Amino acid sequence: MELLVEPMTRPEPLTPARRAAAELALLLAMGLFMGAIGPYGTATIPAGRKYAYWILCIVGGGAIGIAIDEALGRRAGAFWRRLAVTTLAMTPAVTLLVLVVGRLLIGQSLQLLRYLELLWQVFVICVPVMALRPWCGGRPGRSSRPALSSRRLSLKRRRLFGAACRRNGARPA
Repeated sequence: MELLVEPMTRPEPLTPARRAAAELALLLAMGLFMGAIGPYGTATIPAGRKYAYWILCIVGGGAIGIAIDEALGRRAGAFWRRLAVTTLAMTPAVTLLVLVVGRLLIGQSLQLLRYLELLWQVFVICVPVMALRPWCGGRPGRSSRPALSSRRLSLKRRRLFGAACRRNGARPA
């Protein structure tokens, strides 16, 4: 009996449409979760309005965050720095969205003091929303570079790495 073992490969990155669908599904799931637990005093709101409120806030806020992440986040570098830049930049706009959605669905007041109170609460929710985003790309928490990069090797080792890659039909990084 012969046992065939294939090398483990990383999943390919998703197409833009599939990634957008995965991100929307993640945001919808987070909105439903927030509606179910009813944080920040929203547990007392009727169920339909509560779920609509959280889904609109999370999906709308996520869209704002994704736009900011695509514009600024890539320049920030490493994951934690990128997360900090994106969440800090998106919080003011998402807070305004939360105020408007709260006004339209629940009848909350539009006041500067309320805006300032919401900033911290919105920031606390924006962090996990944007932290989970890399898992929608097919390669959770990783860049599109190969696991071993020849750029970190000495010239001699780089040549050996390139030769090994060519023998195996791969392209050296």
